Amino acid sequence: MSNNIPTPLKKIIGSEPTDFIFRTKRNYPLKKGLGQLIFAVIWNTITGIIAFSFIPSLRELTIEDFKGSFFDILFAFVPVIVVSIFVFVGVALFLNSLVKIFQKGAYFAITETRFIKYRNGKITVTEWGLFTGNITINVNGNSGDIEFQLNSGKNYHRENSPDEFVPDVINVVGVDNVYEIEKQCRLRIEQYKSL
Repeated sequence: MSNNIPTPLKKIIGSEPTDFIFRTKRNYPLKKGLGQLIFAVIWNTITGIIAFSFIPSLRELTIEDFKGSFFDILFAFVPVIVVSIFVFVGVALFLNSLVKIFQKGAYFAITETRFIKYRNGKITVTEWGLFTGNITINVNGNSGDIEFQLNSGKNYHRENSPDEFVPDVINVVGVDNVYEIEKQCRLRIEQYKSL
């Protein structure tokens, strides 16, 4: 695998010894992409039904309808503008879900001090101290997905209930030797916490 490692990743690793260097099959978990795709199809179906309900009323417009004031003309096209916004959002959701489903994976390197991700020229380095130690594994045979929770994240304010903290996550999707990689990452996280 060392021959296939991208040059920028080799440079960022330098002479530091690595535990693992691997490439994932996908960039996003398939469940997230499929869930968003189903939502986009439902959204577009409902939007389509609403849009087609306005088409007959638009076909009935004549040139006489446009001789009124500016506001009369604008009022005639408000449904078209609103439906167009919903169609745009639906198409964007659909395309984004397809990207999530078919997007190629990334390279990852595990070293003694860092967890490094390289994808399309972008390098993300995460120190082991930022990991909480909460790790989720989904396994299919010897390959699978790993989700690492980080200490960073966002607080969401909810009315009439306590604020909710949603941690950032790093997804490692479609990787072979999932158990060995998870074991080594857990070891590095525990080593950092014991310092």
